[in-house]
Amino acid sequence: MATKKKATASKKDAKENAVETATKVAAATTEKAKKAEAPKTEKTETKKTSAKKTTAKKTPSKRVPSAKAVAPVETEVKFFVEYNGVQVALDDVVKNVKAVHGADAKEINIYLKPQENKAYFTADGEAKAMDVYF
Repeated sequence: MATKKKATASKKDAKENAVETATKVAAATTEKAKKAEAPKTEKTETKKTSAKKTTAKKTPSKRVPSAKAVAPVETEVKFFVEYNGVQVALDDVVKNVKAVHGADAKEINIYLKPQENKAYFTADGEAKAMDVYF
């Protein structure tokens, strides 16, 4: 019986040595792969491998932009009113309203009536009208 115990003990030692060797080989392979990838990536992470694990798992790192980091895109809008074959840009009407009332108004509401060739507007609660030529 003593020989069987020694044989099983030597088998356990052989298994432990094989696991240790496999772990060392896996760690060396992982380090070589990381060194080869190092110039390609911005950040390299070093993972410690334990003696019990025989395979190293790689998880790809993904950058997820936070909601605060993403700036809203400002869209340029050009608005035109066309009546009787004549086209008037809304920006021009707004500039003329600001020139008539003054550029320091906090709130401006414009009502455009192409049939009358007029723009009625309120600027800071004060109602006025101006001609718009179509």
